[in-house]
Amino acid sequence: MNSASELIKNVVETLGILCAGAWAISTFWYQDRYVPSKLPVQLDVSTELSDIGRKNGLHALKAHVKLKNSGRRTVYSVASWYNVEAFKIDPALKGPAADTEYYVGVVKEALPKPGTSYSPGRHRRFYSEQDPLVCANGALLAPGYWFDTSEEASRDFVLYVPDDSDSVRFTAAIQITSAQSTYTTEWKVDPRAFLSADAKCPSKCAAVFVPTSTAELSFWQAGK
Repeated sequence: MNSASELIKNVVETLGILCAGAWAISTFWYQDRYVPSKLPVQLDVSTELSDIGRKNGLHALKAHVKLKNSGRRTVYSVASWYNVEAFKIDPALKGPAADTEYYVGVVKEALPKPGTSYSPGRHRRFYSEQDPLVCANGALLAPGYWFDTSEEASRDFVLYVPDDSDSVRFTAAIQITSAQSTYTTEWKVDPRAFLSADAKCPSKCAAVFVPTSTAELSFWQAGK
């Protein structure tokens, strides 16, 4: 009897251990494999601009780009690029927008209509920007670059714009997806020389997201 009881006890304990192990494995698979596979890819992109100085009719500045995989999936880069635009500012202190009632009407008129998803545009009250001059552009990352979870990367660029510019805008963009696929990149350059890209997929591919970041810097100095 004692031998039979011990045998049953051992069998029950063994089954309990096996069930606990199976539960732990299934929980690990669900939390660390299945759940992340259903989440969208995430890549944080931040940009900074800092002034370096002037010389020979040019204004030098430094652009810093930081990228970090903040999600739980590997992120694959399809294409990445940046553009540098210089602006001249025209004061409009006595223009129609100087009147508050007029300006409120302009902003209200430009608000998104109900049911649309886009955001209100930028409204300049006491100044206007001349057409931007594209001064530089290029790629951020090498083709095929990917980010493991929590992986970071950074890029620094020294850039030059005409010395008579009032401000500069640096924009960085990157197309990302959740799997290595057969995407091809169609690069585009508009009449202003602004660089962009479209991801083309000949068959079924994972979704593409395009996180972007923009930094702006004015060359005006306080008190001058």
